[in-house]
Amino acid sequence: MPTTEPDPNGLATEAPSVPGYQITALRRSSSMTDEWDALQLSLERTVSMITPRADRLGDAAWCDRFEELSRDFARLHHRNFLQVIDTARTAEGVPYVVVERLEGESLATVLLNEGPFAPDRAARIVMQLADALDNAWKQSGFVLRNLKPENLVLLSGDVVKITAFLYATIVRPGADPLAGDGGELVGTPHYMPPEQIDALRTIDFHADMYAVGSVFYRMLTGRSPFEGTEDAMEILRLQKEGTLPAPSDANPAIPAGFSHVLLRMMAKRPADRYPYWQDVVEDLQRVLSGRDPFLPVSPGGGAWVPPASTIAPAAPPPPGGKLRLPNKGRAGVGASPAGGRKVIAFDRSMDPAMVRNVALLLQKELSGFVLAGAYLFDGKPNLVLMYTADLVAAGKNAGKDIREAAKFIQGGGGGQPGLATAGGKNPDGLKDALEKLIEIATA
Repeated sequence: MPTTEPDPNGLATEAPSVPGYQITALRRSSSMTDEWDALQLSLERTVSMITPRADRLGDAAWCDRFEELSRDFARLHHRNFLQVIDTARTAEGVPYVVVERLEGESLATVLLNEGPFAPDRAARIVMQLADALDNAWKQSGFVLRNLKPENLVLLSGDVVKITAFLYATIVRPGADPLAGDGGELVGTPHYMPPEQIDALRTIDFHADMYAVGSVFYRMLTGRSPFEGTEDAMEILRLQKEGTLPAPSDANPAIPAGFSHVLLRMMAKRPADRYPYWQDVVEDLQRVLSGRDPFLPVSPGGGAWVPPASTIAPAAPPPPGGKLRLPNKGRAGVGASPAGGRKVIAFDRSMDPAMVRNVALLLQKELSGFVLAGAYLFDGKPNLVLMYTADLVAAGKNAGKDIREAAKFIQGGGGGQPGLATAGGKNPDGLKDALEKLIEIATA
């Protein structure tokens, strides 16, 4: 049995001595832990043993946290979580956790070797993660806070296992969920939601939903949402304020429905993400079966607007003045071919922040119109306004009506009666069109 192993980071690593286990090799080291191959003598099976790195053993508080999280993680019972077999301390006081030995590759390695996944394959992996994380939240308020491809292992049949838990927190009534962080920022920048970056104590399962959305993005496109900079602080700023690049920009073959689900999972505000994990699963099931994702519409006519929730909040208008209208892009107003309902739409050739500002301005100027949601045109998300009464009347069919009307608007009307469009390459076209739309829409 080895007593000392070379450490990739240059530190000598002492093999733990644990009764009932025979350590055979150091499998890998991370910034916090060492993972050992071991033989469980009683059952004659190969397992993995995880211990703190040598340079962590002098931090008593961190070792206590390691032991506490190991026990909390062991209580999670779900096929997509790494199974914990045992956790305790050695005679020397070194905490350890024994887990099942996984015969598979990390999702990061598979993506590196194979490239982006087919959308259906990626969606089924996300559904597994959603089910596991829903279970963890309902069981004990468990929030992982460090979900990323490097911490996910793909087994035979694309069964995915969540393996890392040392950045997790337990959300309990009356307790501070950040108490164990020691004032440090927790997570990996490319997969951190805004509320985690801001260290908000209102954190809940929506933080993991954002991270899974980031993983979904990487599976579909082969890159992280804000890949291209190695500056961690800049990545964190983009997570909070930057426009999320459309997945279809990196991979035009991504179906619109999957982009819709991804955009909603990665909304900047937790309240704009899916209210429950089961809603993520149901929308993905709908898209996998060839149907559209469900567009949630409240009784009052309000609805979630994907593009607006993936950018920073719009700047308020200047005191005493109105927001300036853009002068490029395309806008239109018309009746839905399906239900004769009035719709206003404009495309994403404008700056996304300006699109949101214009939408809010029009909503204010046009009595009875609300931000109805979004449609996808040429794979890119676009904002839509719809008359409140029509939106409520449309119910679950609102999404179809919005898309059909928007397609006619973007296509120039197609000779449909009552349809007006303007914009395009005319530099003054959109500004004139938006002013005209106010007259048309309120007629």
